[in-house]
Amino acid sequence: MARPTGGILRFPITNSLGTSTTLAASQKLVNDVASTALKKGDYGIGTTDLPFLANFAAFDIQNGQYYARGSMSSSASLNAPPGSGNTVLTVTVKNYSQLVVHFEVIETSGQMQRKWIGQHYKDVNYISPVIWSEIITINSIASTSRYGTTKLNSATNSISEAEAATPFAIKKVYDFANEIKSNLPITYVWYPGGSEQSPGILYNNQRIIFDNPFQLNSRVLCWVEFLENNIWYKHDEIIYNGRDGLGTKTNNYGNKIVIQTGSSSVRTQSYHDGNPVGVFNFPNSLPYRVILVRLTN
Repeated sequence: MARPTGGILRFPITNSLGTSTTLAASQKLVNDVASTALKKGDYGIGTTDLPFLANFAAFDIQNGQYYARGSMSSSASLNAPPGSGNTVLTVTVKNYSQLVVHFEVIETSGQMQRKWIGQHYKDVNYISPVIWSEIITINSIASTSRYGTTKLNSATNSISEAEAATPFAIKKVYDFANEIKSNLPITYVWYPGGSEQSPGILYNNQRIIFDNPFQLNSRVLCWVEFLENNIWYKHDEIIYNGRDGLGTKTNNYGNKIVIQTGSSSVRTQSYHDGNPVGVFNFPNSLPYRVILVRLTN
């Protein structure tokens, strides 16, 4: 080939039809072929301007990358991953066959990232719902509304709803609860000489002594309750009228509980000791029970 004396070098190139063309024409041919072979979104091309996927269950979704809007968005893509937020989703579509469409979806919000995979089946007469599964990753932070990874926390005073308590923290709380429980007041109702259905009878001029039902030398509050008009009420007072003792008194004495009634009656009149019955007689016997409350140590 003769060397040109000046101007632009032009090298003839043989195309697929066997004809010669210039380098500039060949470049145009390559661009034309590429523009028809690749679509926006295919294999990451044009990821800053992806096509919008309006419906994940559409029949004719092509391979490539898209963007969609989460299920909580006011303009959400139909059939988007459940629980996806009000954010833009990055979607990769892979048609594994003419009947199966596979989706890989990423949602990024700040430093948090969530991922889903989904697929649906299609034929000319039927398109199945999209079946979604969320992929739990190190960046999938758990909350009270969704699964994810969480940090362990051994503190017993934490109010976090994003961290998980360790067995160590639970054991500390358990031990503390048992300590509190062991020191809580405990009420014991005793029916001497009878039962809840048929209480025993307490008489005047009577002294009853029984063992403290709690442990040795426990501090106990105790009193008698009488049953009148089908109502139980507290009575814990003895008065002396210059001749007789009227009422009933209960005391914790060492490791014993002592009940002592007055010489002539087990209860006096309401205006004498303030009992709630509102009667003015002096009964020498009444159905009764004993209330015992163990105090904290």
